[in-house]
Formats: sequence, C-alpha cells, structure tokens
Amino acid sequence: MSSFRWSIFSMYTLIVVIITVNNVTRFNEQTFANLFIPSLPATAEEHAKVPTDPDLLLSVPFYVYEDEFLKDDSVWNITGMYDFYMTKLPKKNSTNGTNAFMELAETFKYEKHAGDIHFIRSALQHPMRVLNPEDAKLFVVPTLLQRIIVQFGYKPEAEKEQARKLILNANEVLRASPWFQRYDGADHIAPISLWKTDKSIAKYFDLLTRCNVVQFHETGIENAAGQNYIHPNYQQNRTMFKIFYVGSPCNVTSFAEKTQDFAFIGTMQRGRGRNYLLQTRRNACEWMTHSTNYSYSVCGTGDRCPNLSQALVGLHTKGDSPGANRLFDTLLSGTVPVFTNKLQYLTQSDFYDWDMLSYFANAENKTDFLDHMDKILSNRTDIEVKTKNVLENRDLFDWQTLVPFDIYMYHLQAKLYPEIPLVNSSKYSALILPK
Repeated sequence: MSSFRWSIFSMYTLIVVIITVNNVTRFNEQTFANLFIPSLPATAEEHAKVPTDPDLLLSVPFYVYEDEFLKDDSVWNITGMYDFYMTKLPKKNSTNGTNAFMELAETFKYEKHAGDIHFIRSALQHPMRVLNPEDAKLFVVPTLLQRIIVQFGYKPEAEKEQARKLILNANEVLRASPWFQRYDGADHIAPISLWKTDKSIAKYFDLLTRCNVVQFHETGIENAAGQNYIHPNYQQNRTMFKIFYVGSPCNVTSFAEKTQDFAFIGTMQRGRGRNYLLQTRRNACEWMTHSTNYSYSVCGTGDRCPNLSQALVGLHTKGDSPGANRLFDTLLSGTVPVFTNKLQYLTQSDFYDWDMLSYFANAENKTDFLDHMDKILSNRTDIEVKTKNVLENRDLFDWQTLVPFDIYMYHLQAKLYPEIPLVNSSKYSALILPK
C-alpha cells in the first residue's frame, strides 16, 4: 500500500474511532448512567405536539404494535377470546384482526376486567398515535392476556400448552423489534388486567417483564408485593401503574331528584369457604338498615340501576379484595362513593384527589362507621359539592373515553421525557398532575 493511501486509511480509521468513542461516551452518560431508561433525544421537543383534543394531555407520538399482535392469530387469537367470554355473551365474529378486536371491545365494553381491552382500543383511536415507528417516542404493546392468565392458572394442561405457544410467539415479536431492542423495552408500555396466577408470563413472555405496565394490583391481598409483573431487576427503572376496573354506569340522576340517602348493591354471600370475605359488607348493611333512620332502596343484592344513581352516597365495601368495580359504577352513575377501608385508597393510582370525590367511613368498627356515616349524611351541602366534583371529573374513570389511557401515557411521558415542559392545569379538578 502506498504511503499516501496508508495515510488516508489511517486518517479514516482515526475518525471512525473518535466518532465511536464519542458515541459510546454519550450513550454511557445519557443512557447507561440510568440503566434501562431511554435518553431524551436532542430533538424531542420538536416531536412534542399539542394534542388535537384540548382535554387530552399526551404530547409525544406513540406507536401501537397493531399488525404484529392484533392481526396475527398465531400471537393473539381474537376469535378464541370470544370463546373465552362465551358464558356471558354469544360469539359474534369468526375472523381475526383489528375489526374483530374493536368488535370485542364493543361487545364486552362493561366487562369489569376489560381495562386492557379499552387501553388498547384507546391507543388505536388516540390522536397522538403514529403509524410509522420511526416517528414514535413511546410504544404500546397490545397485550390481551386475560384468557392466557386464566388458562395458566386454572385450566388443564392442554389449554396451558396452547397459552404457552401464543405468548412464546408474542415474545418473539418483541425480540425481533428494533424499537424494543433499542432501549430494552424502557419506552414500551403494556396493559395487564388480571392478577398473577403463576410465573408463566415471566417465564414464557420474559420480554414483557422489561416493559412499563398498567396492571391489576391489589394492596392488602395475599402476596401483593409479588403481583408486580415487571421483572425484579427492572422494577427500579420501570413504572408499574395500577389499572382500574371498568365501571357500568346508570343514567345520572340530578342531585335535586335523588330520593335515597345511601345504597349498596352487591353480593352478600360467597361459597367455597370464602363467605368470611364479605362479612364487612354484611355488617355495614345491617348497621345502616337497623341502627339508623337513613333512607335506602337496596343494601345487598338487587338492581344496580336506578338505585345507585338515586342515592346521595354509595357504600364501597371490600369483597374478595379491597378494590371492586363498584367504586367505578358509583362514580360513573353520578353518586359519591364512601370508602370503608384505608387499603382501598392504596389500590388506586395516586393520580386522583379522592378527598374531592369521596368520603371515608371505617367499616371495621360499628361505632366509628355509624358516627362517620352520620356526619356524612347530615351535611347535604357538602354532598352536593362532592356530587358536582364527581360529575365534572367523571371522564377520568370512564374507559369508554380516551381520558384514562391519555393520563397513563402522559405520566409515562413525564417520567421518560422530563425535558418536555409539563402542563400545569387540566379541565379535571381532581386530577393530580406530575411535577
């Protein structure tokens, strides 16, 4: 090689080395220092947009793995999901794909554990969604795991094997994604609306456990700490948001037309040795119906509508666990809920000012409970204020709107892209914004 060509080669090599070292140094400073957390690109603010809907907060674009998950029946078999729900409603579609998924979302729109379905439906409809992953700053993994979790936890081996095949295929989708590999899933988020039944998701869909999650999580139940779907090695650098139940609304009754002081509508007996779990609600109804003169139409089993919407307050008592879809039935029906156990607050995300929207009455003690309820129901003016707050903030808890999805995504945006200015106000007075 001539000395001139050798000089050119040496200069080129030196330039490549300098660029490489600079890139490695920049990666180490920006990314490795916060292990698994994606760095905000220098152009991030250019990608931040003003949402087309003024009620929405998310301002960075996101991509949904629609084709990869919803349109491939080797990953999610949506027809099979209809079969899973057959005991409740008849199957209406025999084809896979997004249309079938949207039909599934509509058919089971008030299924209490369908928060994952509505999270994904909202992602498909949100104005900040982009179709080109190169334009995205966040990524939604449309995990429809209800049926699979049930199969692993409660079904025979043949169904477990079917579930294993599906989530192994789903795992390979993420493994093949350059967007997932770029930050090891740190800018990805996935919904999971059922509790852990075993370790199968972590074993066969291990890449999911590197994502942020919006998941079922109950404080105060057995092994609550172990319910987090995020892998323990990633929990310090990922976010676990608590998903809330899907509520079923009654037609709202105006405050002036409410006819009853309180209501509780729910099962009062539980079989298979679990009846003790409902003792609190049986106590609350007995105390309220036998020791006070406050009016009610139902305290126990009965018709939810219109009884719930016609009451000034609705009792939120624990059942199998502290949380329940009853809380969201109450809010969506325009009635002020009464929490009856402190653990019920910990079951919810910390995005909401519950003091604005609810009351507390300690149902673990008869004297405390009746004293609290008397103070609540004797102040009709305050109930009217809280009823107004409930109605004005109703969309925060309505999975049929885009608002719940938008709030989860905005909180993730605030964590991953702190350089983007935060909004300082919202139309929802009970929404606690990140700071």
